[in-house]
Parts: sequence; C-alpha cells; structure tokens
Amino acid sequence: MDIIKIATQRPSAVVLRAPNSRLPGLMLVVLGFVAIRTIPIQMAPDVNKQVLQITSVWPGASPVEVEREIVNRLEQELIGVPGLVEIEGRAQLGRARIYLEFDTHQDMDKAFMVVASRLNNVANDLPEEAREPVIKTTDSEDQPVARLVLTRLPGNNTIIETYGDFVDTVVIDRLERVPGVSQVSAAGGSPGELQVIIEPEQLAQYKLTVPAVMQALRQANISSTAGSVDEGKRRYIVRTYSETATVKRVKTIILKTIHDPASDQIRRVTVADVATVKFGYKEPITYRRYRGEETIRLNMLRNPGQNVIEVMRNVEKAIEDLNKGALAHQKLKLA
Repeated sequence: MDIIKIATQRPSAVVLRAPNSRLPGLMLVVLGFVAIRTIPIQMAPDVNKQVLQITSVWPGASPVEVEREIVNRLEQELIGVPGLVEIEGRAQLGRARIYLEFDTHQDMDKAFMVVASRLNNVANDLPEEAREPVIKTTDSEDQPVARLVLTRLPGNNTIIETYGDFVDTVVIDRLERVPGVSQVSAAGGSPGELQVIIEPEQLAQYKLTVPAVMQALRQANISSTAGSVDEGKRRYIVRTYSETATVKRVKTIILKTIHDPASDQIRRVTVADVATVKFGYKEPITYRRYRGEETIRLNMLRNPGQNVIEVMRNVEKAIEDLNKGALAHQKLKLA
C-alpha cells in the first residue's frame, strides 16, 4: 500500500494505524461523539454583522414627513460616528428605521454609547408627536430561525387583530424565554387605544378647533413636578399627575369656559360635548393570511452560535405548552 500516494490523492481521508493498541481508535470515536454533541449544526454559517438598528415611531405621519423630519435629521447626526461603514435610512408610514453597520473590529459597546449620546442631542429636534428613538443590537432583517402563525380555532369569531396586546404580553413573553432565542417580533395585532371621534358640527357650535382639542388632551395626560418641600434635612419632591386612562376621565376634560352675561352663568365645554369617546383598536394597515385564515405572524431570531436543532426543540416545547395552556383558553392555535 502506497500511503503517500493515497494521502495526496485523497487528502480528506485519515489513515490511522496503531499496532497492538485499540486506544487511538477509541479516542477517535469518543472525540467524534463529543464534537457531534457540541458543535452547532446549521445549514449556513453565521455571518456576524456589526449592526445597530434605530427605530422611531411617529403615528399617522406619511413616509415623506418621516423622511424629512426624522430620517434626515438622524442621519446628519450619526454620519460621523467612529467606525461607521454604512448608514441606511428607511421611511415608512408612521415609522423610521436607521441601520448602522460598523467595521468588524469596532467595539460595539463603545459604539452603542456613542450612538445613544448622539440621539440625545437630536431628541429635542424631532416632532413632538414622535416617540423617542430606540436602539437595538439585533438586525430585524436577520434570517429567522422559525416563522410561526397564530390562527383562530373553529368557533372563535373574534377579530384576530384584537389579540395584539395578548400576543405581546403572553405569547412573545413565553417565546423570548426559550433558551437560544434572542428576539421575537410580531406582524399584526392592533393595540388597544382610547378613541376620541370629533363631531365637526358640535366643534363649530362652540367655536373650537381640532388642534385646541388635541392640546387639551395632551395637557391632561402629563405629569410634572410641582416643586419641593423641605423638612429638616430631607427634601420631598412633589409631582402632580393628570393622566387620562379611562373613557370617563377623557369625557370630563374641559376644553373651554363660556360666560353668559345675560344669566351670569358659566358653562364648561368638555370633550363629551364635541366628541364620542370609546375604547377601540387601531385600524390595521396590513393583513396576513395562512391557508385562507387571517393570522398574526411571529418571527424568532436565534442567538449567534447556538445549536439550531437544540433551539428548535426548545421552541417546539414552548409552542406545545402555549397551545395546551393560554392559547387553548382563547381558542387560538400557534403553528
């Protein structure tokens, strides 16, 4: 046997010969078994990008407004961050996303702090109705390890979009506790909200405008510092709360005070006089279907380096627990 010829023609083959000893062969078997159990198994290797994602929500704003008022301002503030390789901004209906890709040798903890500091500098320049930008270390476009759909069981006629809060507090909370899962995101499900539906005729009767109503609602839903009280060596901070969390409270918000000189009476115009207040859900702008049924879609991202097979086993166990427990009571199914 020409060992040199075999080694050059078949470099992937390993020839082991140990006369009068079974120990090397046994060690090879043991090491192979350990490698199979510990090495992550997946179809494609991990490609770790140094990415930070910044998201800002501006409800009701058009993509043009989002680009002009949020995306452009954030890009101008973040363009000089050390180690930044590429910056990409996206404007959608009511939402702005900024993707920052850094050099592979960049310290991401330091980059995170620099980006957060720069966002604080530009926070006051953003529209008043826009929410504070949020930084995420996981790219939302990473390939999900699992895609799930939430559907209704036979006999459940509730609109699937009304389960948005339930999905956030129950389903996502359980799935994010699965070992090896880094993030779970949902597409679909409208959050609950207090709706103030203004009647134009009533508004004109009291000579009020929509911005005036919005300003009154905004002022009634704030908490502010009312000062401090010194008592000996201690100082107590006094805060005033005026949050409107119920339909009844919103109806009683005063919009205008009218004085009638003839009768010398004062009348207070409230929100209930010019609008209908009720609890409802946001109007969905997209719809998803699975085999003809309306659904809420969930994407699950895996922690880099985690064994795909082990993660999926844990995911399947979590799905089984949900279907037998909380989802069964709501007549829902996760698959």
